[in-house]
Amino acid sequence: MRTISNYGKRTAQSKVKNIKSKYYLFFEGVNTEPQYFEGIREYSQKLELNTLIEIIPVRRSRTNSGRCNISTIISDIENKKQIKDNEDRLILTDVDYICIIFDRDNLPEEQIIRAIKYSKENKNHLLFFTNPCFEFWLLLHTEDVYKLGINEQRNIFNNATVTQTYKYIGSLLKVKKMIKRKKINFNNYIDFINQAVENEKPFNKEINLMLKCLGSNIGSLILQLRSK
Repeated sequence: MRTISNYGKRTAQSKVKNIKSKYYLFFEGVNTEPQYFEGIREYSQKLELNTLIEIIPVRRSRTNSGRCNISTIISDIENKKQIKDNEDRLILTDVDYICIIFDRDNLPEEQIIRAIKYSKENKNHLLFFTNPCFEFWLLLHTEDVYKLGINEQRNIFNNATVTQTYKYIGSLLKVKKMIKRKKINFNNYIDFINQAVENEKPFNKEINLMLKCLGSNIGSLILQLRSK
C-alpha cells in the first residue's frame, strides 16, 4: 500500500495534554479522490481544518480495476495495523479516526452492507459515501443540485456515459472548467467548499438511505475535520 503523504506529526507536548485527533483517509479512487484530498491536506491550515491528515490510497486489484472494492480497503487497513515495523504500522489512539471514502458506482449492495458492519464493529472507523460517484460531491461545489428539475437530477443520478472520457457528471464539471481529462485543480474548489457543504445538506446522509438515490456525506467529513 502506497502512502502519498505523512503530513503533521504529534509533538511530545501534544502527547501530554490535549491530544489532537489524526485522520487516516482510505480510498480506492485513482483520479479525482487523491487529487481532491491531497488538496484538503495541503491547504488544511488555510481552510482551518485539522492538519493531522494522512492520505492512504488503496491500489485496486486487476479484477476490480474499474470499481471500488470494500474488501480490499478493509484488508489494507487491517494489514497496516499489523505491520511489525512501528514506523509503517497504523497505530491508533482513542481520538484517531479511520475514514473510508467510497462511492456507489457499480458497487454491489452486499459490499456496502459489509462496510457498514465493519464501521459499527470498529471504534472511530467512519464511512463517507457518495451516490452515484465522488464527482457528485465535486459538482456540489458550484451547483445547488437539489434545486434542479427532477429530470436533471435523474440524469445526474444515472450518470450515463457521454463520451469516451466523461460520464454525465464529469461532462457538467468539464463545462464549468472544474475538471479536465479526469484531472482536477484543487484551486478551483478551495473557495467553494463551504458552498458544497451547504448544497449537500438537503440530501440523505445515512448510507442505507442513499443506496437508491442521490446522496453524499463528504461534507460531514469536512465539518469533522473543522472541529479538529
